[in-house]
Formats: sequence, C-alpha cells, structure tokens
Amino acid sequence: MNEMEVTGQAFEDMQEQNSRLIQQLREKDDANFKLMTERIKSNQLQKLAREEKDVLKEQVRRQRHKFFIPRSLRRFFILLSFLITNFPSS
Repeated sequence: MNEMEVTGQAFEDMQEQNSRLIQQLREKDDANFKLMTERIKSNQLQKLAREEKDVLKEQVRRQRHKFFIPRSLRRFFILLSFLITNFPSS
C-alpha cells in the first residue's frame, strides 16, 4: 500500500470509530433522559403521596376530635346526673 492508501484507510477507520462513539453518546443521552423523566415522575408521586398523607392525618385528627368531644360530654352528664340524684335541690 502506498502512503495515500494508508492515510485513506486510517481516515475510514477514524470515521467508523467516530460513528460508533456518536451512537454510544446518543444511547447514553436517551438513557439519561429516561432516568431524568423517571426521577421527575417519582418526585411528583412522592409529593402527591406526602400531600395525601397530610390530608389523611388531618382527617384522623378531626375524627379523633369528634370522638373525644361526645365522650367528655358523656362524662359531664354522668357527673351531673350523679349530683342531681345524690344532692337533690330543696
């Protein structure tokens, strides 16, 4: 082979290598994009789950509050009944 053929072959080899490297970069970019998309979706789902948890906690707090008010009133009426029964007015 003469010098031009060797140079031409080296150029073709470099073009093939560049093409492979460009393809690898595209594949990595695609993979990174998919990972970023999944991360964003995951963060959104996590935020929604956290918000839903907060709503449920508030609902539980309100239900407990509803439960404890009648219970305390019941104690009051039991005490009142006891006082009326045991200490009748004159």
